[in-house]
Amino acid sequence: MQHGDYEIIETPNFEECATMMVKFYYPDGDWCFRAIQTVHAVFHNDEGKLIARAERGDRNGYYEFEITEFELIGPGERHK
Repeated sequence: MQHGDYEIIETPNFEECATMMVKFYYPDGDWCFRAIQTVHAVFHNDEGKLIARAERGDRNGYYEFEITEFELIGPGERHK
């Protein structure tokens, strides 16, 4: 089933895949996915740049990085 730019799919192990994801776009055109529970904030800094704050991989604090945009992708949604 289509839903905007996403295709809704049935997930056989829904409990294992039921995490909302955030797709961050970097200024250089690259991108990454992060589980929503690891994202602390998205804000504009004093220079007006869009900044994301996320939990470090070792869970020892947060780090900030510049992004140009982001998307929320829910369980069962497939990003194209």
